[in-house]
Amino acid sequence: MRLSSIFNEIREFPGLRFCLIVAIYGFLLSSSMWLSYQLRFDFFSENGFEDHHNLIPKVILWVIPVKLVILYLGRQFSGLLKFFSTPDLIRLSTSITMGSLVIVIPMVFQFNLPTPPRGVVLIDFLMTLIFLGTFRIMCRVVRERFATHEGFRLIRRTSQRVAIIGAGDVGASLAKELLYKRGLGKMPVAFFDDDKSKANKYLFNIPVIGHPELLAEKRLDMGINAAVIAMPEAAVKRKTEIIRILQELRLPFTTVPSIEQLTTGQVKVSQLRNVEISDLLGRAAVEMDKNRIREMICKRIVMITGAGGSIGSELARQIVTYNPQRLLLLDQSEVQLFQIEQELIDHGIGGILMPLVVNVLDEDRLRHVFARFQPEIIFHAAAHKHVPMMEAQPSE
Repeated sequence: MRLSSIFNEIREFPGLRFCLIVAIYGFLLSSSMWLSYQLRFDFFSENGFEDHHNLIPKVILWVIPVKLVILYLGRQFSGLLKFFSTPDLIRLSTSITMGSLVIVIPMVFQFNLPTPPRGVVLIDFLMTLIFLGTFRIMCRVVRERFATHEGFRLIRRTSQRVAIIGAGDVGASLAKELLYKRGLGKMPVAFFDDDKSKANKYLFNIPVIGHPELLAEKRLDMGINAAVIAMPEAAVKRKTEIIRILQELRLPFTTVPSIEQLTTGQVKVSQLRNVEISDLLGRAAVEMDKNRIREMICKRIVMITGAGGSIGSELARQIVTYNPQRLLLLDQSEVQLFQIEQELIDHGIGGILMPLVVNVLDEDRLRHVFARFQPEIIFHAAAHKHVPMMEAQPSE
């Protein structure tokens, strides 16, 4: 049976999980006390140890249950073992300190209880902190490196060698996540950053090469086969330049979540995603309500002025997807009008098109078009767009 299956079964029985944790903690606490006596009396070779030899089992018999109760009151059994951070270490240290103080109480008030020497209490405090802290850290390491949806087999897979573009706080956090979570299948091998002061230094033992343009030179030497853009606060222009470099190198790339998502805790830095248009706009992309647009256009006669221009032609391409009854394409340039008409005919929608060579300044011609075709919706895109040139020709 795989270890991942065993862990799943244990999670399904909280009582079994609790007993298992108590047993492990009890074993570690007993081992800590026994080793403390060993260290205090030079591994049982120092004179005077004989006086304490028979007391060790009696000391363990009452000290370990008391420590377990204090750990329980300190919520050390209810916490998730696979998560362990600085606040957890502080709570664990507090519980261990309280346990050591309880051992000292019978010494101070001279209760009729077998007590260990003061040196053993001090050593036991340090050893308990090391034993329990190491156990919690190992639980976290096992989870981060192996416990994925495919279990332990992922560790045998070859990791993708990744270059992280951005050696700031976000890039450092990403590298740390990828190093500890080997199951993600990505191994950071180099940083690239525009900050010259970071060049030729190391972060988590990973070299900071220099500016991202050096990726073209170092890619093959370092075996880099993917990149992650970890610069959520960089200027849009710089992000665009970096994306262009990666595209020219044909290097697969992803990016970290937005800074808003990271700061609000919605996602983790290791939850990579493809680059979206909002990353390059510097703002959230506008989401169109396509259902309402369809209700407005469907089965209606639509007119587009300036239909041969850059804006008008794109309007035509998108409007035909909403099934208008007829699409009137107006433009004074028959060349441009012909091009957009032929393009739409090639897509099989020539039956609803009506190209009309019209100058929107010709009032009589427009009145005739309106009277004949009776458009219900008009998209007015007819305009001169070269502003400096046309400012000198206001009559046009």
